[in-house]
Amino acid sequence: MGEIPNIVLKNLIELGKSSNEAKAERNHLFEQLKPHVECCYAHWNTWSYATEKLSADDLFNLVRGLVVAETALPGWNGGSVSPIIWAFKAYERTATISSDELATWVMQNSDNEYVPYGVNRIGCRSVDEFKAYRKAKESRRQQSEIHAEAERRCKTIREIVTQRLHQESTIIQNARAQARQQLVSHLDGLPKKERLEHIAWDDEHDLTFYPNSYADVTKEEFSSLDEISKERLIAKIQIRHKGFWAELFKKISK
Repeated sequence: MGEIPNIVLKNLIELGKSSNEAKAERNHLFEQLKPHVECCYAHWNTWSYATEKLSADDLFNLVRGLVVAETALPGWNGGSVSPIIWAFKAYERTATISSDELATWVMQNSDNEYVPYGVNRIGCRSVDEFKAYRKAKESRRQQSEIHAEAERRCKTIREIVTQRLHQESTIIQNARAQARQQLVSHLDGLPKKERLEHIAWDDEHDLTFYPNSYADVTKEEFSSLDEISKERLIAKIQIRHKGFWAELFKKISK
């Protein structure tokens, strides 16, 4: 649609001026407007051009007239692209001081949740109520962004901490492996009796810590241990059900 006919603008402005009691006048205007239902769906540029030369008073009444037409005439409800939105924007630019009063009137007289601001007002019936709703919504949005940013930051922290702990674990494992190697190297140089004494009195490591070859001792070599060391070592090896240490227990139990 190229433009809004002047007669449509004139009738809408007159409709905005009329009162609820002027039923005959309104019905006449409704009949004049019915054939022009396509105006309700005209592009916003079309309405912008149609309203750019209107006075503040005419824009005020045009907004009101559009609300009445949208409510009373079938097919005139423009929803989220209602011409009420574009007419109200034009009025705001012309008479910003009193725009809140008109906005409240629109909210109280229109069932279209998208007017006059072009965003869903969720049932708000006044500018103050709408502003409070928008403020609360913005606050929730900001809190949501803050929470989302905190979650992203915490995810990064967790990943960094996991990497550090993995590095620490690797260092500890390497250190333990090196310490074990040094200890085993030292024990390798000891007589079998002293190795068995060490194992008997080692409360830090179980038998799997030591090379299997350490279990390769004779019954006589085992018997050379003092009674206390022998009892401690027996307590350790008797719970083994297989492997070299289990074989040693069988050997000394005969």
